[in-house]
Amino acid sequence: MKITTVKYPKTEQDEIHIKEFVDQYQQLLEKKSMKDASIIELPVKPELLIAAQKARAGPCTQLKWLSYRAWILTIRERRLSTGRIIQITVVAIFTALTFQQLG
Repeated sequence: MKITTVKYPKTEQDEIHIKEFVDQYQQLLEKKSMKDASIIELPVKPELLIAAQKARAGPCTQLKWLSYRAWILTIRERRLSTGRIIQITVVAIFTALTFQQLG
């Protein structure tokens, strides 16, 4: 039976157990990642890489998706969104006052 608890203050034996657990966990992760890598094997076609580099989204598409992401963040984080709205409003007021005085 393996000891899965560590009593504090740690002893040398506890340090050895912790190192064994970490090593076993690392080996488990390596096995899983190698298994996943062997299952998912996709060939990369050079012509697709070149086409993907040439086919970039236009400014309107980028702006649309940035706005969409900002809206999702606004919906998720109510408190943060309220603070941002107040901050943007204050900056807009100061900017409007500055440009009003210039005109």
